[in-house]
Amino acid sequence: MPDTKTHPTKTNVCFNWTRLVLSATLPMILGIFTIIFTLQQNSISSATREQDRLHATELRQQVIYDDYIHTISDLLLRTSFNRTNQHQLNHIGFKTVDVIQHLNHAQKRDVIFFLYSHELNRKTMPENQRVILSGADLTNVHFVQSTRTNCNLRNISLTYILAAKIVFDRCDINYAGFENAWLVGAKFINSLMQGVHFYKANLTGAVFHGGNLNKISFSHASLVNTRFSEINSGNFDFTNADLLHSDLTNKYLWSSGHTIVNTRLSNGSFSAISSSNLIANGGAENDCVAGRLRRWNPLSGHQPLDVYDTTRSETTILPAVNGKCYFRKITSSRMFQLVSHTSYSLLINAEMAYFNISAYMGCTIANRNNDHILIDMRCWNEYYAGNVCAKLRMSKNASGFQYQSTTGLIPKGTAHFRVWVETNILFPSKHNDSIVQACFVDDIKLFIFKKEN
Repeated sequence: MPDTKTHPTKTNVCFNWTRLVLSATLPMILGIFTIIFTLQQNSISSATREQDRLHATELRQQVIYDDYIHTISDLLLRTSFNRTNQHQLNHIGFKTVDVIQHLNHAQKRDVIFFLYSHELNRKTMPENQRVILSGADLTNVHFVQSTRTNCNLRNISLTYILAAKIVFDRCDINYAGFENAWLVGAKFINSLMQGVHFYKANLTGAVFHGGNLNKISFSHASLVNTRFSEINSGNFDFTNADLLHSDLTNKYLWSSGHTIVNTRLSNGSFSAISSSNLIANGGAENDCVAGRLRRWNPLSGHQPLDVYDTTRSETTILPAVNGKCYFRKITSSRMFQLVSHTSYSLLINAEMAYFNISAYMGCTIANRNNDHILIDMRCWNEYYAGNVCAKLRMSKNASGFQYQSTTGLIPKGTAHFRVWVETNILFPSKHNDSIVQACFVDDIKLFIFKKEN
């Protein structure tokens, strides 16, 4: 029988495959178009929302700025406003610090100009008539001289501000005060800078380019990685300043008439360390005329030692070691002196600072009833906490003045020294005793030095 089945031709097969592909492609194209359209719409919506958000932020910032200017201006115009009223000045300061964190960079700059124009943050005014902007956020704010902006901020006071990457470009900031300010990465470009104070300022990574810099105090400031270029400079105070990795070479420092004491240099070494005696009136000489203590404080509930003037006494039991006076007591007593010297903080925190404390001390009668005089020194941190780091005790086997001295490493973080003088006389002498028991001390000294290898 003949085969009645029909066989598809090549044309039919090709047509069927084409129809199949087309039928599948159309939904795919529509799907891709839908996805792209949706993404575009989402992108447009996001951009619109971001634009609306930025616009709302700008409006809010402008409202806050306008309200601030209006409020402070109204306060300044009131007859009740008094520049010596600390409560009113504090109100302006607190409000400014609070408002500034919500403003844009240009508005922050204008707030500073506003305060300056009303002489609220100028060093020419007494300190009790200035607004303190402690903690004010001036990060990335630019002060730039231009045809529209007169950047005259001479004598401005910007202590304790937080102003990383702040810029002063062609400004007059002569005699400005940046004490304790955070100025990391700041730029001072072609500006007038005579008599500027950067005491304890953090200027890490700052740039000083061009301009006239003269009689500037960098005392206790951090100048790590700081750069100086094309400047006319002289008479900088680098006392206890940190110049580590800065471009201030030793050749430049020693040839420009700068003050360099207790300074860490660019290569990590230290300059000459001050050899001053840190004890004030350690031999009672300053109190001879007055006959009373000035720099020594009695411990609450105790008597201090007396000032003994050998030239005014009818019978001089013991001559002074130095001068004509010393400290003396015939009963138990306590007194102390607080020595706060941060001028050595870099050396101390590098654990390279040593102390030497010494004195001449003793009692009239040796080895009597455990009578004695002692000196102890506590090394305290900035919060006035710490341990005893030195003790001086009299020799019990000898009478009269005996020299005592001790040396030790100053603990890292030490900011204060409390030097304590104590006499303990168990049974005070009677008037008819042939020899009066007394304990005494003279020529107390405290030095800080760098111990050489």
